[in-house]
Amino acid sequence: MAEAERGRPGRAGRAATAAFLAALVVSGAGGLDAWPFTDWRLFAGLRRATETGWVATAADGRGVERAVPFSALPRHYAGALQLMQGFGRLDDDGRRELCDAWIQAVEEHHASAVAEIRLYRTTVETRSGNVIRRSLEHTCGRS
Repeated sequence: MAEAERGRPGRAGRAATAAFLAALVVSGAGGLDAWPFTDWRLFAGLRRATETGWVATAADGRGVERAVPFSALPRHYAGALQLMQGFGRLDDDGRRELCDAWIQAVEEHHASAVAEIRLYRTTVETRSGNVIRRSLEHTCGRS
């Protein structure tokens, strides 16, 4: 009677299992991040007490601010965080174009005028999510 018929895995099943476990151990121990095996950084990494981030607000003519709702804007605005991080490194034309695009998108979404976009660097307490520091880094208005 064959091994598989007696309820035990066959030679091919044992070989496949051994190969899978070996690949898992090698990728974890070697620091490889090859799909579907990861080095578990997302799950095992130490988290700092605070995290730095960016927030964009749209201010009207009176200076009243509201958060720029990037998640509610069309999909091509999804990379806004990376753009905010690099905003200061853009040349004047690049900043003007980006600012104009953000203002237009917010005005279309909220159906109200925007005088300027303000970019704040924030420090957030990781556990509570409370903003403990917020500093204005850049402002830009419609060109």
